[in-house]
Amino acid sequence: MTLPESPRVRAPTPLVGLLTLALLVLLLTGCAARLPVPASSSVPPLPAEAHQPPTPSACQPSCSSALQSLLDSLTSAVQQEQPASSPTKR
Repeated sequence: MTLPESPRVRAPTPLVGLLTLALLVLLLTGCAARLPVPASSSVPPLPAEAHQPPTPSACQPSCSSALQSLLDSLTSAVQQEQPASSPTKR
């Protein structure tokens, strides 16, 4: 029993290697370009109507402190996650 002859894989020609190298260089130089930084990167303050109202007197201190600790942990989680997903951060 003879095995069928497998098709030969041709060695890449120098032109193919040169084109591959040129494509790689173009891709790397395109990724190396810096994005323009906006002139004003500061965040303006919130308007008065966007501020959280004071805590009502009916709230229990333990309930308020539990909510505050939850909000603090969520805020810190978002702040830790944000720089990693920033496209201009290198």
